[in-house]
Amino acid sequence: MKNIDTIFLDAGSTLVHINMPFISTLLKEEGYNVSTEMLTQIEYKTKPFLDRDDVVKGSTDASRWETYFTLILKQAGVTDKNTLSTIFAKIKSYHDKYNIWDLLLPTVPPLLSRLKKNYMLGIISNSDGKLDKLLIRLDLKKYFDTITDSYVVGVEKPDRRIFDTALSSAKAKPENSVYVGDLYYIDIVGARRVGMEGILIDPADNHKDKDCLRIKNVEEVESILKKL
Repeated sequence: MKNIDTIFLDAGSTLVHINMPFISTLLKEEGYNVSTEMLTQIEYKTKPFLDRDDVVKGSTDASRWETYFTLILKQAGVTDKNTLSTIFAKIKSYHDKYNIWDLLLPTVPPLLSRLKKNYMLGIISNSDGKLDKLLIRLDLKKYFDTITDSYVVGVEKPDRRIFDTALSSAKAKPENSVYVGDLYYIDIVGARRVGMEGILIDPADNHKDKDCLRIKNVEEVESILKKL
């Protein structure tokens, strides 16, 4: 049994989620009746298109961001280029101002509160320099001992240097740490490069073939830790 004392987590699609109610409203304004639930399912199906080794190696977080939302909108039925451009521009505007990953499930703060009692908590996220502001707005920053934003440190996952930076900041050892994220080739592969155990959030079972621990959502972290 491993002696885990530090938990690092991704931010987007792990702690916080895409604001699908906002995107659903944008779609309805353009005549597309796509519910929040449908958009969530579309996102699950879209993720494998980007969560590939060849895609990660040939792109940046910023370029994948645009591709990701364009794919989601197309899967939602938006085929007209002008409409696609209009909706995407509004999503980008919201993201630039607030961060589109600002949907916080009510189960997350109590989870972090419980984990905080037994573990050091940190965030390692490919972000745009505004992660700290988001965490303050959602009243989540208080739970974390260290926050590593790729924009601030100048290197993105899966590069091992961002994980090394986070470990150093937390004064944590990789063999006593775990990393929880939602993308195999960015989060799990990156964590393993520094010798850290990776736990993949895989709600749609897209990665049944992968040799890593998988959970449906971040709330299952507590139970999976007991198995390490």
